Amino acid sequence: MLRYFSQLDQYEITVVTANLKNASVDNSLYPDIFNKVKDVIYIEDVVKNKYIKYFIGRVMPSIYKTPDEYKKWHKKAYQSLSHKFKSGDFDLILTFSFPLSTNILGRQLKEYFKCKWVAHQSDPWTDNIYNGYSKGINQKNVALEKECFDAADKIIFTSIETKGFYTSKYPLLSSKFSILEHSNDPSLYLRKDNVSGDKKVVRYIGGFYGTRTPEPLYKAIYKLKEDRKNIDFIFEIYGFGRSITNLLKKYDIAEYVSFKGSVSYLKSLELMVGADLLVLIDAPSDHKSIFFPSKLVDYIGSQTPIMVISPDGASKRVAKENGLTYFDLNETDKIADYLCSDWGLSQEYGNVYDINDVINKFVSIVGE
Repeated sequence: MLRYFSQLDQYEITVVTANLKNASVDNSLYPDIFNKVKDVIYIEDVVKNKYIKYFIGRVMPSIYKTPDEYKKWHKKAYQSLSHKFKSGDFDLILTFSFPLSTNILGRQLKEYFKCKWVAHQSDPWTDNIYNGYSKGINQKNVALEKECFDAADKIIFTSIETKGFYTSKYPLLSSKFSILEHSNDPSLYLRKDNVSGDKKVVRYIGGFYGTRTPEPLYKAIYKLKEDRKNIDFIFEIYGFGRSITNLLKKYDIAEYVSFKGSVSYLKSLELMVGADLLVLIDAPSDHKSIFFPSKLVDYIGSQTPIMVISPDGASKRVAKENGLTYFDLNETDKIADYLCSDWGLSQEYGNVYDINDVINKFVSIVGE
């Protein structure tokens, strides 16, 4: 987003970002990105030692849960920016969450600079089960969320489902809400002729955490094995998660699964293009899932056949709208049958998430 936003003549951009000593930074993507903006301000982390940070988080979890581990960082960022700049120096503040602390920083900067603030929310805040808030800490975050939503001039969500959820939660604020779905950059996908091998390649790229596991696909592969079907593919996983290897022991399909570890973003796009089939697996949900994984949009940009395994919600809607193959998490027989089909002939779809189109929507939202 910053890459294309910075190319517009009407904006003079200052970037504020964290300078985290122990962070894993991928410099392969747009290495010249910061050359295209007016200024880049790095704010050092308050607690630099990752072991001390871990200890504090274990002993006093509320410090890193109201709203997250960057609570101290956003305070330091505000102090630095309020000393460096004066009221009126900026016309617009844009914040991108995660981390959630950027919302609190945005609210403070809006008040200090007396300007417009647009808050982009990639995922829910207090209603995100992955945040792991206790009851008491959640109450504090409910108050923080309401304060920030009240203060923001515009709030951007990434899916129809998320906007609908927050419209029900904050009906009086709904006029502030906009949708800007994820995007991909077609120029980053390197087109190569696939090299035919003995086996086709099915790839999952991303992490497994919480209740999101590879079990739906493992079950389907196990069924094919039990039914003595010809399994002419290898399932490659690029990512992380304990469930990857733990479940292999349960289903005894290790010969059909290959764990490759994590890769850079650009490498992941290359792997998407080179696969015969891409798989997206969502976590189970008792309600309609409002999570729209950006990885699905990256998949779509690759033009490779895609199988979405998901409960009802954002991912399944996107699959339907784009002509992708989709199944519920418990449809083991159907998933197994599809794995034996000709994937290449099953899907034809375009790319409605091209960054060149999405950036125009973004400019329209922030300019309102």
